[in-house]
Amino acid sequence: MLSLPQPESQSSDRIVVDECDVVDLDDQEADIEKLLQVIYGFGPSYKLLSQASMDFYRPILILAKKYDMVKLIDLYLPHVIEGWPTNLDEWDGLEEEMQLKAKRLSKKSGTPGFVDDEFVEPASMLQLAQHFPDSLAPILPAVYYQLARTPSPKKGSPQWLSYVGSGGRTANWSFVPVSDYEALSAGQHAIKEHFLDLARRPHTLMSWPNPCSRVTTYSQKTMYCLPLRWWEAQLPGFLLTRLDTKRGDILAIYQELIDGFQSISSYNQDVPVWLCDPCRAAISSQLKPAREMFWNKLPEYFGIKASVIDL
Repeated sequence: MLSLPQPESQSSDRIVVDECDVVDLDDQEADIEKLLQVIYGFGPSYKLLSQASMDFYRPILILAKKYDMVKLIDLYLPHVIEGWPTNLDEWDGLEEEMQLKAKRLSKKSGTPGFVDDEFVEPASMLQLAQHFPDSLAPILPAVYYQLARTPSPKKGSPQWLSYVGSGGRTANWSFVPVSDYEALSAGQHAIKEHFLDLARRPHTLMSWPNPCSRVTTYSQKTMYCLPLRWWEAQLPGFLLTRLDTKRGDILAIYQELIDGFQSISSYNQDVPVWLCDPCRAAISSQLKPAREMFWNKLPEYFGIKASVIDL
């Protein structure tokens, strides 16, 4: 940009300072200032994996792409991207890290552990994806899912304090491009449909135990081990309650079932049915691959092309 030749014409609207033409830019002054700070080595030493760092580096990366500053892009974009998971194991690791940080902060201060500022804000990643679609494609399923489970209470309200105090992450919704709202809405609808299948038609999502012939007696009633009938009687109410308390976080609900399946009573006297230990173990063994299948379907749910993800 700085090596472009100077215009030869002497137009009436031409502005010259020290024999150099002044070029008007349509960029924000604050963004240009940040870009120059980085170029000349005066930028702040932010951790890249934080909201503060994204507020600083997001406009820099956008301007670097606009003005073809490849070295700046190569320096900062990989660090921004690596703050987001690209597979389920990385997602679980990040979730665990957030919860541990929240607990440590809460224990240290005696107040809720606010960790929201410690992690990259999700909506800004969709904004960056418009400028770097190929580079950000692998992290888009995680970004969309994070936004899909993120509420928007007013900052400072009791609901907001409760949410971020328990390790919740917020989003700056003004950064979400208009074109992405449709994808978010479609993804939330698809996730809800998946959840309803899990609650009411689990046999459509995972291998199901064959009908069991075991019989027992509970409270002087004969109980029959019918795994699907037991699930239909015991799980929908439980899962619908968790859907509300977990704010639509189906991955977390799946994990609760995997970790705490034993906490759900084996008996339902109204039907009457029960779930024997071998059938319970058989169902539990199928919940983990069902959860992985859900993660793998996120690109489909949010309309992200598989060919783009594989780049």
